[in-house]
Amino acid sequence: MVNLLTELHREADVENYDEEMPQYPGRVLIWHCTKKVWQMGAVLGCAGTAIYLGVRRLPFQPYYWNAGYVCLGVSTALWFPVMFRIASLDEPGIDDRGFRLSKNEGQKDVDKWAFGGAVITPLFTSPFVPTSQSITYKTADNVRKVKPASVNTLLPMPRELATAVAVGCIVGMVALMIDSRTRRAVRGVKNAIRDKVQEKERQQQ
Repeated sequence: MVNLLTELHREADVENYDEEMPQYPGRVLIWHCTKKVWQMGAVLGCAGTAIYLGVRRLPFQPYYWNAGYVCLGVSTALWFPVMFRIASLDEPGIDDRGFRLSKNEGQKDVDKWAFGGAVITPLFTSPFVPTSQSITYKTADNVRKVKPASVNTLLPMPRELATAVAVGCIVGMVALMIDSRTRRAVRGVKNAIRDKVQEKERQQQ
């Protein structure tokens, strides 16, 4: 069992490793797991909120803006057991995982795109989110109605900001998947064209 606060500042003994080791492997591991927990919380929270609204037949607007709170709750619930699992490792185990994560370019790309989406999305959604809570009420004949809130032209409230960040995180990861598949498809087409050209050149020779 290790102290996570100590691991944040513990420097790796690079003399005991043949390959390049990050200076703070514990920090690399903890930060990586924190980002992954938020990404998972964003997916589960947004999807769960959408399913709940669909099952209850509630209007998507304005209730979906509460998805940010759900994402925060799910991420918090996941973060504590993950940190407990890290604390149960020994220092060599943390060093090994920190080293492998520092060399994993795929994980770095996911984190970059997710972070980019989480930053950009609130900038595009802020003009369309309410500045105050919408009011839901029932009329005399027991009909549910929603009094819309005013529109914000600058920055959203905390719940809308959290929702926009969560959705942006998902958008970033989806964009990375599309980008990777597109690049792979383009590379495949280029390779096919090159093979045909080379085959024709061999036939001409």
